[in-house]
Amino acid sequence: RVNPGIPDMKTLLPAGLALLALCSSLLADVEVITCDRDTTIYSEDNLSNAKGPDMPTARTNGGLLRRGLMHFDLSAIPAGSTINSVSVQMRVTNLSIAQNGLEGALHRLTTDWGEGSSNAGGTGGGGAPATTGDASWSAAILGTSNWTTAGGDFVATASVVITPSLGNVTFPSTPALVADVQGWLDNGANYGWIILADETVNGTGVLYRTRESINPPTLTVDYTPPAASAWTDLGFAKAGTNGDPVLVGGGPLTPASTITINLSNTIPFGTAWLCYGISTFNAPFFGGTLVPNIDPPGGAIPLPTTGAGTFNITNAWPSGVPSGFSLYLQYWIDDPGALFGWSASNAVQG
Repeated sequence: RVNPGIPDMKTLLPAGLALLALCSSLLADVEVITCDRDTTIYSEDNLSNAKGPDMPTARTNGGLLRRGLMHFDLSAIPAGSTINSVSVQMRVTNLSIAQNGLEGALHRLTTDWGEGSSNAGGTGGGGAPATTGDASWSAAILGTSNWTTAGGDFVATASVVITPSLGNVTFPSTPALVADVQGWLDNGANYGWIILADETVNGTGVLYRTRESINPPTLTVDYTPPAASAWTDLGFAKAGTNGDPVLVGGGPLTPASTITINLSNTIPFGTAWLCYGISTFNAPFFGGTLVPNIDPPGGAIPLPTTGAGTFNITNAWPSGVPSGFSLYLQYWIDDPGALFGWSASNAVQG
């Protein structure tokens, strides 16, 4: 099945680390993000709990207030994505129930704040002296900036309110939570949320675990990545069992940008070799034309087609790969129904 003098496709070694990274795992449209900053502030002032394992939120029997702050880094979500749903998962280890019952409310913060080195230990109920960089009742970042309003600057209307119980709890998706995350993604100024208990009556409180514990807060974001701009179709498909295989590519070759490489109309449960190069070869090959220059740093990667005769890649372009070059792709498929046993997709330039 292989013409003399023409290299066997299976002897071509893959050398494209970027494409290997793209093929290794498909980009999920759900991101689970662990809290990267949290603390507790206390109405007695000059107290904080940046490094303790627990976050008390309460109005104590003596009328003192405790409020939690937490932040999540959204850098894993591609810019331009549409946020579909948002939920926050936390672990509750203690409850103090007053006559009005329990409440856990997340409010969007409007001022940046700090996490220093304070550690109240235990359940954190009494706080510890705030250190440089800590948030406290009056200081957003101790030694640098203060809150406009003591106790934290936040939107008065809660983004979500729940009735907590012991164990794992979820703050479910609401339009306001979605708007919070969409706004942070689009405009920056991500300062996270403040967590309030019912502060209308003494003796009500909820104790949450922090990022320093084995049960850190997590943020689950369901999103739709931005549509990728289409790559240039260079032609040169070679028909196989089902006609011409079709290759469509899209997205900019810049770090963290979403790339799509979709093959269709080929044989099911076959082997498709993704040939790649940073220049063109345009050489006669198994009765067709091999477009990418597969000499190093080019190469070829074997990939399995699905039962529908497809193979789709959606992933982020690796951050360690430099931009500013063209990438040429073409699939060659081991296809018994094709001339010389190989069909080929059209080539594309990204």
